[in-house]
Parts: sequence; C-alpha cells; structure tokens
Amino acid sequence: MALNTDRRTVDLSVFPDLVVIYLGMRANELRGLKTLLSFGPKISKSVAEQPDGLLLHAAWAAWVLARRTGTLSAGVRVLIVLAASVGIGSILWHTYPTPLTLILDIVPILIFIIWFT
Repeated sequence: MALNTDRRTVDLSVFPDLVVIYLGMRANELRGLKTLLSFGPKISKSVAEQPDGLLLHAAWAAWVLARRTGTLSAGVRVLIVLAASVGIGSILWHTYPTPLTLILDIVPILIFIIWFT
C-alpha cells in the first residue's frame, strides 16, 4: 500500500520552550523504528524537566474548548479550577520553594485526587 505523504518542515527553534506531544507514529521500515525508539529518551527528558505552568495552559485550553462546545458544566468547571490551581501551585513551588508554596502545590493535587477518584 503506497502512502502519499506531503511532508513539510517548520523551523521551531525560535520557540525554545515549546512542548511537543507525539500522539502517534508508525514505523514502516527498520530505520523508522530506529527513529521511533530515539524519541523515548527525548520525551523522558522533557517530562523530567516538568515545565512550570503546563497544567495552567491546559486549564485555559479546556476552558476555551468547553465554552466553545457548550459543555461548561459544574463538574467541568471544578476540574478546570483544580487544574489551574495545581498549575499555579506548581509554578509557585518551583519558583519560590518555601513551606507555604509547598502547601499551595500539594493541597490542590490532594483535592483533585479526592474529588475525581
């Protein structure tokens, strides 16, 4: 089965803090498998760095999406507020590590776990 693929390359070097999430990839040849396996350490490294504010951006995106699709129920609002709180707490703790910011980082995560499990 021949695949017609239009590949384009974009220079993203001007965005040093850009986070890329790979949703899926298929390796049709051995060299493709080599490329696929090389992504593992790169993804692990980016996850280990734990970029500050990632959940804050996700909460904002969820808010926009829920408003546009008309699915902004009370449960969705709680989820968005908790995700934003986790993001803000994480930013505070990783920027100013004090006992207070540790509490501000942990408590929203604990509430999230209790609420949604």
